[in-house]
Parts: sequence; structure tokens; C-alpha cells
Amino acid sequence: MRFMTLVIAALAIVGLSCSQSKGRSDEGVLRIVSLSPAITEVVHELGAVDTLVGRSDWCDRPESVQGLPGLGSSLSPNMEGIVQVRPSRILVQEHGGDGAESLSQLAPVDRLPWLTKDGIASSIERIGDIVDRKPQARALAGRFRETLKPLPPKSPARVLAVIGTDGPAGEVFFVRSDSLHGEAFAAAGVRNAIPESPGGVPRITPEQLVALDPDYVVMLANQAMNTAEVAEAVERWRSLSVLQAVQNERVLVLHGDGLLTTGPKVLELPRAIEKALSADRGIPSE
Repeated sequence: MRFMTLVIAALAIVGLSCSQSKGRSDEGVLRIVSLSPAITEVVHELGAVDTLVGRSDWCDRPESVQGLPGLGSSLSPNMEGIVQVRPSRILVQEHGGDGAESLSQLAPVDRLPWLTKDGIASSIERIGDIVDRKPQARALAGRFRETLKPLPPKSPARVLAVIGTDGPAGEVFFVRSDSLHGEAFAAAGVRNAIPESPGGVPRITPEQLVALDPDYVVMLANQAMNTAEVAEAVERWRSLSVLQAVQNERVLVLHGDGLLTTGPKVLELPRAIEKALSADRGIPSE
């Protein structure tokens, strides 16, 4: 039975590859599978969510896409499930091991750069071309370029932005200055405590934290937290009492649903960073 299923799937793949070489189904209808939450959010923002016939397992917004079949991810796609929805186009973020080669057997694949504001802006314009929403795409791409444009630092204070609220007991993952969220901090006029992005995984040990001794530590949490949870997250940093950020009570938590998204919601982050720092007695000025 399994053998027959694979044979049928293989035949379907051949048929789909031939008929959809121009990115549309036999009926001329655009049928998109998005294997990226951020891409799904952009398609929705452009008013083209009706073109989606499948999503990644991680696409949780907007709520309207929850009824679509989850089809794995670009790293581990559900090939049989993708065949069943008969896509005419598959959209993935461009990165190593994105599965584009195997996915291209099913339908034309668009590998979209998604690491920086400029890469995302150009990708948004590409999506606009695909879904026939060029004016909307130009406007959204313009918002990315403008909102995430770096500002001169407003203060000499060095801010270390870290991912998550686990505390410094082990290695801490920090926000690279050349990443999308690093650009959001720069757009808020914040001086990154690690201005040059090192190669490899962006993590730092407690010993390196002590040597760095940032003026502020800002934790980024991808979900809303209550007052007690925020207090617990800050308390975990007490173990590094030698840090001036701890001594001066400048360990902050920036939290909210989808805060770490790389979709359009990231455009809210610079203002949220400014608000969080100004609420903390005001970040020292130049």
C-alpha cells in the first residue's frame, strides 16, 4: 500500500511540474503554499490571503490561516501533503538547507531573502509581483526601509539585547547588530553593546558577560507576560550582581505576542524599545 502511495505521488509530481511551470494551475488560479510564518503574514498584509492553499506548521497568524493545512517547514516539508493541495507556487525563506531543490519538483519555488530590512523589502516587492498586489507591496516595503532606518545613538549607554528570559546561568543568545531585530534597535537610536556581529551562533557566556558589562540588558520574549513572570525573569540576572546593569536595576523585559516575528509586526519594535527604555527612568542622553 505504501508503495502504491509513493507511485501515485510521483506521478502527481510529474504532472504538477509540467502544468505549473509558469506558477499557476491548469485553471489559471494562483495557489500558494507558504512555508514561512513571515511570508504568510506578508501575503495577508497585502490582501492576498485567498491565494494561500497551505502553510507551514509554524504559521499562527493571522487567525484566518489556521484552517489551511499545515505542511511542515522548508527544512522538513510534508511532500505528500503539498502534492495534495496542488500548489502552483511555493514560497520559502532563503537560507542553507531550505529544501528548495526537492520542493521544485512539486511547483516553482521562490527563495526569498529574509535576514535584513533591505532583503525583506525586496522580497515583499517580489511577493507583490506574484500575487498581483504591486502598489500594496511597494508601500509595505517602503515602511520596512523607513521604519528600520538606523538613527544616530541617542545615548552612550550600551544595550545588550538577548533572546528569551532564561537568565545568564548558561550561555545567553544575543541579538546581532546586523540582524533584523538588531536593525530595530538601531532604528530606536540604541547603541548595541556588541556592535560588530561575530561569526557563528550569537551566544555569550557568563564570563564574557562580565567582561562586556553592558549598561542595559533587554530581554526579548515572544509572548505576553504578567507582572510576576517579568519579575522572575529579572530576578534570574541577580546571580551576575557584578554587572552594572544589575546594580543599577537596568535589566528589562520587552514582551508581547509575536515580538520576535520577522513579519510586518516587527515594524512596531523600534517604538516599543524606545518606550521601554524611556520608562526606565530615562536612558542617559549624550
